[in-house]
Amino acid sequence: MVKKTKNNWDTKNLKGNWLVRAISAVLLLGLSYLFASLAIDSGSLAQYGLSILALYFGIANSFQAGRLAFSK
Repeated sequence: MVKKTKNNWDTKNLKGNWLVRAISAVLLLGLSYLFASLAIDSGSLAQYGLSILALYFGIANSFQAGRLAFSK
């Protein structure tokens, strides 16, 4: 019988991985910048809202990535 080895990229552990959090923070902050620049051009309140939402989650993910990186 074959033994299962623990995979580091298990989907349960991806949220606890600091590198995944850091990459998602950078992507969310870039998305926030994109929505903000589109909102300035068009004046759409929905795009401003998406920009603020992406900014919030980007900052939250960056803090969580820092906590996870320096906690070990």
